Amino acid sequence: MEPPENDPHRGPAGKRSFRAYVAGQAVSGLGTFMEYTALYWLVNRVTDGHALVISLVAAVQFLPMLVLSAPVGRVVGRVHRHRTLLVTQFAQIAVSLLLAVPLLVLGWTNVWLIGGAALLLGCVHVVDSPARQMFLKDLVGKEQLRQAVGIYSTAVGAARVGGPAVAGFLIATVGEGWVFVLNAVSYLAVVGSLYYVRRVRGDLTGGAEAVGRDSETKARISRVPRVLWPALLLTLLLGGFAYQFHVTGPLMVANILQANSVTYGLVGACTAVGVIIGSVISARRSAPTTGEYITWAALFAVVALFAASATNPVWFGAAMAGVGMSMSLFTTTVVVFIQHRSNDQEQGPALAAYNAAYMGFIPVGAVVVGVISNYVGIRWGIAVPSMLLLAAAGCVAIKLWVTTSSTTPENREITSNSLS
Repeated sequence: MEPPENDPHRGPAGKRSFRAYVAGQAVSGLGTFMEYTALYWLVNRVTDGHALVISLVAAVQFLPMLVLSAPVGRVVGRVHRHRTLLVTQFAQIAVSLLLAVPLLVLGWTNVWLIGGAALLLGCVHVVDSPARQMFLKDLVGKEQLRQAVGIYSTAVGAARVGGPAVAGFLIATVGEGWVFVLNAVSYLAVVGSLYYVRRVRGDLTGGAEAVGRDSETKARISRVPRVLWPALLLTLLLGGFAYQFHVTGPLMVANILQANSVTYGLVGACTAVGVIIGSVISARRSAPTTGEYITWAALFAVVALFAASATNPVWFGAAMAGVGMSMSLFTTTVVVFIQHRSNDQEQGPALAAYNAAYMGFIPVGAVVVGVISNYVGIRWGIAVPSMLLLAAAGCVAIKLWVTTSSTTPENREITSNSLS
């Protein structure tokens, strides 16, 4: 007989609701990465490879994360996550169809329509991202969260392997429109998994309404703890500036390496393989420490510099595998670090601050990288933010070392162990 869902001794992989939810997200992830590949390749095609225009489309897509993360994080921390996720799935279906219909029915699109759809997509993601992160904790609990995040990231990473490769093939054969249609269909897998979770767990998961009321009676939303600030700074530099490969990726493949959409899809698959490796490594590690996320940020910067110097697709693909691995290790470590170092009242604002740092500054970073790529060179568009990230990781590490040196012997031993 299968143990009950709320058995504290079973791991997250043993929970039927968790397995169903992860399976639905994996299918949706396949469609999402197909859509992202098609979206930026379409912009590249429509604009004849204009780096600044591509960066502006990326900017409008992630602008809502910068502007709305804080208020949305407070709201999502209080409302019913299960219902919120159902709404965001149907909203994403609508946006995908908005991209698909003009291409398939009229055989036409332009950068204004693509930019408008990207903006709507960003508005949905600003709600969907924190809801997904908190709903995962609702499913498995705090103690099993790191293992659950690792399993979740591995499953979605596996979908990420196929997504860009399939999208590259479909773009070359039937066009971008059908990629958007398939992505719309993929969200139905998440809808089905959410209804299954509701049937298995009742109203137990996502029951944030009561939590939100309790929070209001105890205290207003707490500030983000100071211990999280260095992590958020590195997240901002990595997500907002260094990881702008949706802008530089198609430019490197098409303009520098002189390759086609199939190669671009395979490079995306290489990135996804790295994400899976990073997720597997992360799932096997214990509670994260400050020194750990600094290490992954520095590693990301080094492999991104390697990608900037690529002279052929194989070199670039290998470097992007390293980028995917280090990015996965960094983001998983920081998300779990935040939830371990913040209480229930702080988690909504803390995760909102993380999402704002990771995705909210992409508009600014995209424009900066686009300008550098357009006027200085595409390789420098990758290299300059990576060097800034590496310098920042070094500064945070030095500050941590100085702080450790000034503590008591007992605290010094604890911090030393955390860095090992």
